[in-house]
Amino acid sequence: MMNHAESLANLGFTVSLVGYVESAIPDVIASQPAVTIHAIPTPRRLPRGNKLLYIVAAPIAALSRSLALLRAITRGGRKGIVLLQNPPSIPTLMVARLYTWFWDGSALVIDWHNYGYTIMETT
Repeated sequence: MMNHAESLANLGFTVSLVGYVESAIPDVIASQPAVTIHAIPTPRRLPRGNKLLYIVAAPIAALSRSLALLRAITRGGRKGIVLLQNPPSIPTLMVARLYTWFWDGSALVIDWHNYGYTIMETT
């Protein structure tokens, strides 16, 4: 996604990067005046040992992550185009689709990677 952001900024687009900041942002992105970073708090891992606790915690975590993403994506005004990297699919696809339909009518473009099953490893 960093390559997309850099390329779009170099072409004169204003870019808002929304996501988890789990490592340092590359200087080539951080120094771009056309790129704004909207960090989402990194979620805690869901409990694995107790299945009942997982069943209760998973919907709460999905709602919490959805609200954090929605809060971040609505910053900075209308987007025009939302470029989404997938995975993670849950809750990213739903939030982005609802945002583009109801918030500002942006086009939704998905950079689809063929390993959506990996979301199950992170929850």
